Amino acid sequence: MTDKLNFLYYDKSTGIVDKIDKTKFLGLHSPNTPRIDLYLFAMALGKGCGSQLSKKDSFIRGEYVPRKLEAIPLISSLVIGSDDFDKDLDKMITTNKMYEIADECANTGFRMIESMLEEESAERIELKLTADLDSLYKRNIKAK
Repeated sequence: MTDKLNFLYYDKSTGIVDKIDKTKFLGLHSPNTPRIDLYLFAMALGKGCGSQLSKKDSFIRGEYVPRKLEAIPLISSLVIGSDDFDKDLDKMITTNKMYEIADECANTGFRMIESMLEEESAERIELKLTADLDSLYKRNIKAK
């Protein structure tokens, strides 16, 4: 990791983080859950379909990311598994590039959460996400 980055970003204009806090969506609200956990959840949810941020608002200071032990490996695995990955590890695995891809996925994840909250109840969303995890487990782990 050669580059220094100050923040992870998201598009604040949608107000989704405030909605998550207000509805206590999946227990990911503040102060119950650290913001890095909310960011990582949104990033994982938006994996594979990242969208550019039209407006960048700071969300998490970069210096706090290494304190969350699983944050760097999760972000690194996201980059390695992304369509943008070009097999040049020295080029790809820089903090700035990793965070850029993570920001795009998190932005998509936040939009997905917003859409879910508009269409369904939190309980129904939780059941649906659990069913999705079961399906992924069966397809990727149990089948091997």
